[in-house]
Amino acid sequence: MPFPRRKAAARMRVTKALEKKRQECKKLQAKHHELKKKYNTKIRAIKSMKKRMQRSGLSIDTQTTTM
Repeated sequence: MPFPRRKAAARMRVTKALEKKRQECKKLQAKHHELKKKYNTKIRAIKSMKKRMQRSGLSIDTQTTTM
């Protein structure tokens, strides 16, 4: 009965490939979460600096102008 064995081998290859992709996806999701957290922290810091500078009378224009 070689046929069921061949089927099982193919199924195992697919299972291993899917597991590898799941692991890769999990790593990328963790990296994405880390970068998103870092981005939000920096944006929050910039906003607080802008508020402090506006209170002290200075202003920063973060908008880019085109000519």
